[in-house]
Amino acid sequence: MKLGIIPEGGSGSVQFSPKFQRYLSRMRADRAITAATDDDVATLLPDIRSVMTVADDEVIAAVRGHAPHAFTVARAADGRPSALLALLPLNADGAGLLVAGRLNPRRVAVAHLAAPGEPPVAVYIWLLWAPSRLIDGLRLVDVMVRGYAGLDAPLFSRPVNDDAQRLHLEMGFTPAGTVYPGAPWDLMAILPVIPDRREARSRPSAVDCRIARSMEDVLQAFAIRSATYMVEQDCPYGEEFDGNDFSATHLIANVDGEPAACARIRWFGDFAKIERMAVRPQFRRTRAAFRLARFAIDHCRRKGFQRIYAHSRADLLPLWKVFGLTPMPEREVFEFSNVSFREVFGELAPDPNAIRFGADPMVANRPEGAWDQPGPLERAASVRERKPAAKRPEEPSRRFDASTARRSRCG
Repeated sequence: MKLGIIPEGGSGSVQFSPKFQRYLSRMRADRAITAATDDDVATLLPDIRSVMTVADDEVIAAVRGHAPHAFTVARAADGRPSALLALLPLNADGAGLLVAGRLNPRRVAVAHLAAPGEPPVAVYIWLLWAPSRLIDGLRLVDVMVRGYAGLDAPLFSRPVNDDAQRLHLEMGFTPAGTVYPGAPWDLMAILPVIPDRREARSRPSAVDCRIARSMEDVLQAFAIRSATYMVEQDCPYGEEFDGNDFSATHLIANVDGEPAACARIRWFGDFAKIERMAVRPQFRRTRAAFRLARFAIDHCRRKGFQRIYAHSRADLLPLWKVFGLTPMPEREVFEFSNVSFREVFGELAPDPNAIRFGADPMVANRPEGAWDQPGPLERAASVRERKPAAKRPEEPSRRFDASTARRSRCG
């Protein structure tokens, strides 16, 4: 099995987020980073196994024998290892199994690893152990990944808890399912940056979100959804365009001025439903999905809703968890358009500026989402107040003229 999606245009390298790089630059680099020895691994494994499940000694020994350079430690001043990082340099078959959810990290086979001297197709963070100082572990990741610079190798990882998941997002990881449909829900990835685009990538893409207020905006949303659902997921037209589009609020996210993502919100009695979120493939390495999700949730709060509901693909659950949404308890996985979904919901903190009954009458007349600015009716009233009243033209006299009346009857 092949990986399916590898960046075009030649070699690239993984680049972490600018925020992560700034964080590393502010921390003291007082730990030496060296290759791990057999004694290092043997010393650390008992402590590691006391808090997490890892592969058996035989599997670890086989991987170390095949790719010893993939094991690295940070050393304290006395030479003892303080952190351990182990990577899996995967070949095409191994990478394909990983994104398909069929690679068991505890039973990985050497046959799925890149041969010595062979560039890996993907790199997986197999084990990261930094019990005393997280910065040691993060430096190991940074140094080791830069060691793979110049390779077309996306970096994959699995956060072990919610705190680790937030850290992954800050580092620049995104849910792998946004790029590889069907990837495991807990798998996250960073794709490599292509050299001829590196200068453009050196600055973060500008992402702005807005409410669709014109037919052109709505058509942009329809185009994004068609490219995502009908083309990629082979969704039938009648299922994608389900008759609810003209009873919903549509949202658009632009990346550097280009329509990149969309979503819609439908409004019910005591909850709002966020749905039809789609991101064009070429923008899935940007923050468009996260900015759009935040924008949608903030919009629901401003309208006074304190509960939101959505249907999440299983592999995109990490995205919604970042915003406080959780799977609904005792609700089964369900399917439509041949895709599995989970119901998720979240309670929202009340917005003190929410639109309420009894507010200024002009507020409810303003365009959706622009409630803090004067609307068209207010601007028109202001113009009328500034203009002097137009003088009405004099009308012709309507006095009765008998001669004219006779001419009209005879003429």
